Amino acid sequence: MKCGVGSMNLFFVLIVIFLTSYFLLPTPAQAQTPYQTPTPYRLLAPIPLGGTTQAEETTTEKYLPGLIKMVIGLAGVLAVLRLMYAGIKYMSTDAFSEKTEAKGIIEDALWGLALAMSAWLILNTLNPKLVNLDLSIKPQEIKTPSTGGGGGDVGCQGTCPRSYVNGGDTINYKDCSSCSDADSFELTIKQETINGEKAKINTALGNSLKSVSVMPGNPTFQVTETWPPTVNHANQKQYEGTSVDISLSDKTGANITAFIRNAASKGLTAVYEVKTEDERNTYIRQGVPAVSIITVPRISGEHFSVPPK
Repeated sequence: MKCGVGSMNLFFVLIVIFLTSYFLLPTPAQAQTPYQTPTPYRLLAPIPLGGTTQAEETTTEKYLPGLIKMVIGLAGVLAVLRLMYAGIKYMSTDAFSEKTEAKGIIEDALWGLALAMSAWLILNTLNPKLVNLDLSIKPQEIKTPSTGGGGGDVGCQGTCPRSYVNGGDTINYKDCSSCSDADSFELTIKQETINGEKAKINTALGNSLKSVSVMPGNPTFQVTETWPPTVNHANQKQYEGTSVDISLSDKTGANITAFIRNAASKGLTAVYEVKTEDERNTYIRQGVPAVSIITVPRISGEHFSVPPK
């Protein structure tokens, strides 16, 4: 009978471990907006649970709590059976050792049942959220690309009080606070006037850019996009003048790498954007750091984004 008692104790320990592991699973925090409906994770096949509908049987938020209740109930049934067995054993023998063993079985059954039930009770007392499992999948917002010249970019987000029409596209943009005239930084600017306004650049960004040199071929670079933006961008910094696009006069791997390193020495991050993966791989073979060059298929031409998105 010692073997039976040991097996019963092991069963109750496994139940406690199962219950504790279940309730300690991390519960994802869902920050839902009013129009979003959580998507429940559904099982591939329904598992019948008493009192549930067919739809509830395949959703984890109904099935898993029901499974836990079933396990606790099973522990209770087995504990009662063990108590009945121990009681019969105790009354049907006069041997002192047999009575002692029966008492041990009764004690083990009661302790096992208490442990199985306390796994839920203790966690619920500490924090009710520990016993709530939420496997809902947060809906993902899919942004519709604009048809602007920025090549599939999403356009100005948030409060964008200013706008103008350029080539049939509406360009929304924010006020350029802490900006200065782009021509005040001694930089080569593609457009000095945009939509009747002087092109501007964030003052700190412009001061850093004017001290960036390009080696070893010493090509010149031109700021091709300032503020206001001329196309819609995915980089939201473009809409407030805190990011610019830059093009090199001599586009070689050595010159691109030199610009990236020299920009970094001035506290700037420069990412080079190309249209195809083949172009990207070619520049990487020429020594351009892979982390500093990305593929953006619908851009009008390869260029730097400083700083990037």
